[in-house]
Amino acid sequence: MNDEVKFAKKGGGVARNSSIELFRIIIMLVIIAHHYIVNSGIYDVIKAGDVLSAASIFSLIFGFGGKIGINCFVLITGYFMCKSQISIRKYVKLFLEVQFYMIVFMLIFHLSGYEKYGIKKSIMTIVPFYYVGTEFLSTYLLFYFFIPYFNLFLSSLDEVKHRNLLILLLVSDSILQTFLKIPKAFTYFGWFVTVYFIAAYIRLCRDENYKNKWTRSGVFYNFRKWLFFTACIVLISWASIITGALIYSITGKDIIYYFVIDSNKFLSILLAVSAFLTFLNMNIKHSKMINMVASSVFGVLLIHANSDIMRRWLWEDLLNCVGMYKYGLSYPVQYAFGAILVVAVVFLVCAAIDILRQKLFERPVMNLVDKICERLRMRF
Repeated sequence: MNDEVKFAKKGGGVARNSSIELFRIIIMLVIIAHHYIVNSGIYDVIKAGDVLSAASIFSLIFGFGGKIGINCFVLITGYFMCKSQISIRKYVKLFLEVQFYMIVFMLIFHLSGYEKYGIKKSIMTIVPFYYVGTEFLSTYLLFYFFIPYFNLFLSSLDEVKHRNLLILLLVSDSILQTFLKIPKAFTYFGWFVTVYFIAAYIRLCRDENYKNKWTRSGVFYNFRKWLFFTACIVLISWASIITGALIYSITGKDIIYYFVIDSNKFLSILLAVSAFLTFLNMNIKHSKMINMVASSVFGVLLIHANSDIMRRWLWEDLLNCVGMYKYGLSYPVQYAFGAILVVAVVFLVCAAIDILRQKLFERPVMNLVDKICERLRMRF
């Protein structure tokens, strides 16, 4: 998730592409909005009440993009890492960041008396791979180990074989399960592989490693067309949600989020790819501020979605989102502004915490790790 496009700077070195960094910020805001609705209890309250009220429709649309955001982050990883090597240092840095927040918040909740942690619960919290296959974070950490082998496999494929593989994966893991309701045959890990291969195909086409009609037509470089396509898919997604809400109000069948309810749903991956290509071709000017804020995005996720306990404390006890929604039934405009403000504040507070962690903890620890690694290299 911390991967980024880099380009040469004057005088040497590399700098992060601010277009992609802005994309990462927007993705995280979308994910927080999703958590605001589904983790706070608002979604359940909507289904139990007036699903077609103004506040309900806004809430459903506001929180629709969480799984799309997951696809976007894996696309970013695949696009950059398919031609890169993962160093031990990079993985150690990622692992330590995860462990830092897991341990810190476990101690805070335990010592404050908010939640008691026994031995089993502590182990489940600290061990990062406990929920592999069902939760994003655990699966993402494990997925990182396999990237060198994915790249080795991709290097053995030509363009036709790579494209045919993508067709097979998308049909089996997305299209069939979206439109024919085939029982789920994938875990997050398996789906991440599919998304990684999609991103790698885009990268290889854009770099002209693959020569085909797509590269000749310049389709992967057209900002305006991808922006228009993205806007159209967003509107289609919103229409599917409103239609699902209408059907639910009549039949009681919960298909409100059906087409975006998981990462492998066809609209989820289509919108993620389109949005990614939009920002990939945006080419905004380099911004130190955007890049600094974007460096905290993974930390923002680790803080606000740290655990079920954090979700309960943040969305239910601290912010009382359900209470805000009930207020919004009478004052929908004020509620909408309040929801947007809450998401922005949660992002900014979490980003500030993570930037502070980077300066006070990560830099000195990674300097120590570098020294240890250097001594080991000299000795062995």
